[in-house]
Amino acid sequence: MLTAATFEFIEDIDRHTEPSALIASFQKYISKFGMVYFLVGDPRPPVGLPSERLWATTWPEEWLTRWTNRNYLVVDPIVRKLRMQNSPVRWGPQEPTKDAAAHASWKRRASFA
Repeated sequence: MLTAATFEFIEDIDRHTEPSALIASFQKYISKFGMVYFLVGDPRPPVGLPSERLWATTWPEEWLTRWTNRNYLVVDPIVRKLRMQNSPVRWGPQEPTKDAAAHASWKRRASFA
């Protein structure tokens, strides 16, 4: 399934140039693996506003607003993991974290899903 879905995704994005169509293609692709939301952006330590570092997202608007307004970029456990490794990150509510701020941001996130 992975190979066929990946080639279908590649063919799909080759047909599109509009950002909204590319985002929809990616959403369709990840939904095949049980994922609902995504955010694509620059996870490097912040230089500008968090909203300037986000390229595409399907997060609920209320959560995205809260995440950017409260600068969760600096405590988000997923972003922290991305900064430590150059590979995909799989995360779930059962993931351990010793950082209280990261844990709190994760708990708040669950209420928006």
